[in-house]
Amino acid sequence: MAIPATLSGDAPRRSPVRLLSLHFLLQKASNNLLYLSLLTIFLKNAGAESLPWVYVLVNVFFIFFQFVLSRKASGLEGHGLLSAISWPALVFSIVAGAVVEGAAAPILLCFLILSILTDLFTSQSFANMANQFLPLQEAKQSLPGIYAAGSLGYILSGILLKFVMDIVGIRGLLWFTALLIVIQQFILGELEPYEIACQASEPPAQKNGSPFPQREQGHDPELISTWNQPLVRLLMVSSFLILFNKYLIDFLFARTVSRRFPNTQDLAVFLGVFGAAADLTVIGLQTLVMNQVFSLFPIGRVLMAMPGILIFLCFGATISLTFVLIVTIQFFVLINSKNFAVPATTILLSAVRNRERGRFRRDIGIVCSASSMLVGGVLLAVRSRLSPGALFAGAAVVYGLMAWVHYRLDRAYAITIRKTISDNPDAADAEWLESLRFLGARERFNRIQELLHHADPAIRKGAIG
Repeated sequence: MAIPATLSGDAPRRSPVRLLSLHFLLQKASNNLLYLSLLTIFLKNAGAESLPWVYVLVNVFFIFFQFVLSRKASGLEGHGLLSAISWPALVFSIVAGAVVEGAAAPILLCFLILSILTDLFTSQSFANMANQFLPLQEAKQSLPGIYAAGSLGYILSGILLKFVMDIVGIRGLLWFTALLIVIQQFILGELEPYEIACQASEPPAQKNGSPFPQREQGHDPELISTWNQPLVRLLMVSSFLILFNKYLIDFLFARTVSRRFPNTQDLAVFLGVFGAAADLTVIGLQTLVMNQVFSLFPIGRVLMAMPGILIFLCFGATISLTFVLIVTIQFFVLINSKNFAVPATTILLSAVRNRERGRFRRDIGIVCSASSMLVGGVLLAVRSRLSPGALFAGAAVVYGLMAWVHYRLDRAYAITIRKTISDNPDAADAEWLESLRFLGARERFNRIQELLHHADPAIRKGAIG
């Protein structure tokens, strides 16, 4: 539940945006340093051929924690869970710094899995915390800046990786990460009054013992299953294909760069600079291009562009496995997954009823984890049987399927908006007006005509505007 920026009593009276931005910057920086340090050691000692085990095991544990242990943290998914994770992450960074050099491959595998799980859960917990602490209007205005601060932390950590390693080495880098986690813990302490205020604003438990308010009978339209919703079904298939190819290309990329840079420090520096360059490009595209592009052209057609480029690049890699080509493919893969898919999913899901979005996002997330586990299993089965060229050819075929799925998104988006409006003719949801911007011209005109007869004057006025 969001709380107002100005609180009464002993609660803080200023907005938490600056504290949230600073925390997320340090969080992404420490997570990136932890991951890059352990990935570098893992690639050198265990080899890229062992990465499929990481893809499989990370998602097995992530799904397990999501469905089993997360129930015990009900109501504490934001600040409380983030605070609980910080201390084990601190101990983990210190222990990893002490023993990682010269550690056996199974130990390195466990360390790398823990670093990825740390990033997954801290990112998820921070998103929950930010949504709880910020009112809806302030969240719309401030969340882009907060997440940009996280991207800045990712970029700075990648760029500064070389300088920190030159001074203190891998072990010192991991201990420096522990220091960043300590600073984050102090910031979480500054944010604790917001958590207290948020808990105080929660509705009391129901008499039947349930912590959730009872829903009135007869006023809740039947919920449609995820797979039967045409737009969400396409988004699930798209997410599955994106993650499958992301990890497939990541495996081929890791194997190539680990052979290209025999020196551990050179490998870590290259991975840091490459990741920073990709994230900087993502920020630039989101800030300068994506808002205008998604408003001017149908989203599905825009999303077809990157798979189309990657089809040609992947087929090119089947002919010539040059280092520059493989790095270019990985660069475009990261831009496709971060810059295009993530904001597009957020926009497209605005077409469904607000209370259903959380359920659909959860199911999309489960599909992503299933995709990651599947690609790990496939790579374990074929890594010694198929050549890199054959794997790139398979990736090109998957991108062809992805382009076809994205081609169908615009029609499913229009159908979903039409059904949402017709099923809720009296609902005053201003987000419908915003979602109409991303329809084709003819479909947009028809939907605006419908909203001109809406019961809510604010909706009619917005439609006229």
